Amino acid sequence: MTERAIDRFERKFVRGPTTDCWMWTAGTDKGGYGVFWLNERYQTAHRAAYKLYVGPVPDDLFVCHRCDNRRCVNPNHLFLGSATENMTDRDAKGRQAKGTDFKRSKLNPAAILEIHQSRLPDTELARKFGVTKGAINHVRHRRNWRHIEAPSDG
Repeated sequence: MTERAIDRFERKFVRGPTTDCWMWTAGTDKGGYGVFWLNERYQTAHRAAYKLYVGPVPDDLFVCHRCDNRRCVNPNHLFLGSATENMTDRDAKGRQAKGTDFKRSKLNPAAILEIHQSRLPDTELARKFGVTKGAINHVRHRRNWRHIEAPSDG
């Protein structure tokens, strides 16, 4: 007879002494989210927590954290949301990586200012900074790097 999933799950977290978070202490994925074997596959621990303590999760919905703690598996801190709602929640809480927070970013604030001030064509700037013409276009049209103040045109 196999051990109940909820019993296995409950040995892999601790209730926080100073917060209401239930901190996952077992393995994590590259993003820092707990992972748990449930229903014949690995899944994020917070998604498994929702399924074990609250109920089914439709495939098209995300299990989101109210507490913004990736290791938290407290079902009272979790809610269901669409991809759009998950991104809106992320942005509202300031968790969206920007600029040089992206590990592979080839641009920096000084380059962004230079791009905004330059009259060179996108293709030349792309060559200069080692990025695509589209990346330059996104900077110039403020689709990326919006947190860097563009100089006014005077």
